Amino acid sequence: MKTFLRRAVKKGWLDYDQIGNSYLYRAAVPRDKAVFAAIRGFSNRVLGGVLAPFVAYFAKQNDLTPEDLDQLEQILKRHRRREGRGHDSQ
Repeated sequence: MKTFLRRAVKKGWLDYDQIGNSYLYRAAVPRDKAVFAAIRGFSNRVLGGVLAPFVAYFAKQNDLTPEDLDQLEQILKRHRRREGRGHDSQ
């Protein structure tokens, strides 16, 4: 456990305070950024950086509600609009 915590501090994921002989650890980055980094790391290591198979597998293995699907559609629409603006400016 000590090695894991030391590595997490070195990578910038955790901060700590020493109180006497004890250490109090806390997150150094917001949860959403940590989750994104973990997913991106998994994608890079396991899927060669391609996220579509991960999303497809996740969707297949979980019963997505109509609300989940609506949220995914909105995310894709926002991303496409953002990408579209990026191409227009070139």
